[in-house]
Amino acid sequence: MSIHYPNPSRSFDPDKRHITFWGSDRALELTFVIDDTALEKLAGTLTTEPEFLAAFDANRSLIEAAGTKAYERDSQHFHILSASDF
Repeated sequence: MSIHYPNPSRSFDPDKRHITFWGSDRALELTFVIDDTALEKLAGTLTTEPEFLAAFDANRSLIEAAGTKAYERDSQHFHILSASDF
């Protein structure tokens, strides 16, 4: 399995306080969500959308590595990353 993250887009959901991002394994699109507990573990207390997005951007390589590990564990097309993944 070789996961790539060619799409730099990410989307913040203020109600759920998480960020969605996408990767791919060949032709399959994979959806990942990183929740607020994980982002706050990486970056401290976050309250605004710009803070969440900046925390994601600053830790993108760690987050993508965690997404890859999650996909390697069970090959689902949707994964939620939480603090225990970091």
